[in-house]
Amino acid sequence: MYSPKIDENQIKKLYQLKLLKKEPITKLVKEAIDNYLDGNLQNHNNLSTNKTILEQNAHFLVELFNKKMESIGIKLSSNIRQELIIELVSYWENI
Repeated sequence: MYSPKIDENQIKKLYQLKLLKKEPITKLVKEAIDNYLDGNLQNHNNLSTNKTILEQNAHFLVELFNKKMESIGIKLSSNIRQELIIELVSYWENI
């Protein structure tokens, strides 16, 4: 089993926290790791949800644009529409 080395400064802080909270260091470390992992997983899930929303909005706008172009006799290929979606999502992610 993997057992990472804990930095000496972290051990000192954990010991101080142990004295303050009157809880075992193992419990404090488990709690800290659980909070870190849960927070990062939640953040990742939020980013995935945001990207999905961006993609849905991009699809909607490109289809709207495509309909407008068709109304004046210009048909956009599916490759062009897909490139527009990718460009919109990329642009929105960077603003």
